[in-house]
Parts: sequence; structure tokens; C-alpha cells
Amino acid sequence: DLEVKAATNSLEGGVMFHLEIDDIENQLDYSDILDTLYLRLFHSFGYLEAGLLKTEWGKGDGYHVVDPLNPFIQSGKVRTDLNATKRAELMVAINFYIAKQGLLELVYKPFFHPTEISAEGRWAVIDPAAIPGFSEIVPPDTGTLEYSQGAARITGSLGPIDLGALYYYGFFSEPGYAFTTAFTGINPLDPSHYTTTTDLVYTKAQLFGAEAAAALGPFTLRAELGYWLSEDRDGTVPELYNDRFVYLGGADIMIPGTSLFL
Repeated sequence: DLEVKAATNSLEGGVMFHLEIDDIENQLDYSDILDTLYLRLFHSFGYLEAGLLKTEWGKGDGYHVVDPLNPFIQSGKVRTDLNATKRAELMVAINFYIAKQGLLELVYKPFFHPTEISAEGRWAVIDPAAIPGFSEIVPPDTGTLEYSQGAARITGSLGPIDLGALYYYGFFSEPGYAFTTAFTGINPLDPSHYTTTTDLVYTKAQLFGAEAAAALGPFTLRAELGYWLSEDRDGTVPELYNDRFVYLGGADIMIPGTSLFL
């Protein structure tokens, strides 16, 4: 990793590059090396930031269920640092200070990118043979304003408890597969006279989330809860995802007499 920063009293900019030995053997472009690129402007009411950013929302330790802004790149080897597997996304965020420790974040993302997965090799998570016409699938162009997203999050503290709530309007990061079968022959009774094509679709959805963490003696308790409201609420479109709850809970304990956490 190589990180370069420059700052004044009211302005900060930075760029981080990431390159691994295994990547050198492959053909690379800037997106494979450029990890983040940002410009941050500070003011008395808060700060404005823009660029290729990575966010981390939620009180979970590394893993989250209410952290929707950055998709994961799961097309390569497994990494223990989940934040490193995120794809930096183009976004603009305005952050307002609230009271003493509160923060209101408003985020706009003009483009959408799904989770990247492997279809071949050691890390494959789907079987192309099970998807008709997989080799001919042309993914939709999600780098347009039609796929814009917006989000808001408010966080603060109440005594020993850190609380947060968020809202996200965008898409599920997982694709759905829409199958279309057309009669292309002369014999309706012959299955070979039918052709099936497959299209990728992404489900519009809204996420309503809450998060909390509390430090109680040697314990740190964490929780996240979210509800995804899908555009296919009635479950009538097979290629779209339905509503669902997501949640996690966790507890850390410091081993007495040490600085180790379990």
C-alpha cells in the first residue's frame, strides 16, 4: 500500500494505491491499483467529502449487515480484512455535526456497481453450466444516472451506548437472472426448437437500519438490524429479490490482566 496525503487548515486530499504480488502477472488498469481518492473540505458545521470513497457503517467488528454503499470484490482470493475487499465508489457526502458527539451523513452515489463474483476457478460461487446462455449474457450498464443511489445516517451517543440509524435507496448488490424462452423453430413439440436467453437484473430496494454498541465493564456488546424493502414486495417476479430482515449481534470481552480481546 502507498498512501499520499496533503492538508491545510480547511482542506484535505489523499490517494491510496494498493498492489499485490499476485496482481503483477495480470493485465491491470487504474481501478486495480487505485484504492481510494478523495478531497475533504472542513467547516464549522461539518465537512464535505467527494471522490472514490470507502465507507464503513454499522457497529459490527469488521462485518456488517447495514453497510450498503460499497460492494465487495469477491472474484479473487479471500482476505481477512473485509474493508480491503470493498470497491471504492464515486460518491459525494455532506456530514453535519450534531450536538457534542452526533453526526448526520448525507450521501449521493451517481452510479451503481454490484458485488463481483467468480464464475470459474478456485473461487467460483456459481455454475455457468446451470445458467442457460451464460456465455452470451451482456450485463446492464449500471454506470449511468439511472442507477443513482442516496443514503442518510445519523449517529450519536447516549451515556455508554453508541446508537445509529440509517436509510438507503438503491439496489441489492446481488444480480438476478431473467430467463426468456422463444420459439425459434418449426416444431413446437421439439425442445431443441426453443431458445432461452438470460439477462442480468438488479432489484431496486430500500434499507432501513439501526445499530448499537455498548461498553459495559470488560464487555463490548454490538448489534445491527436492517429491513430491506424490495420493489417486488408481492414476490411475483422470479428474477427479483424479496423483502428480508438482516441482523447480527456480537460481544467482545477483554481477558483480565491482558490487552487481548475474545
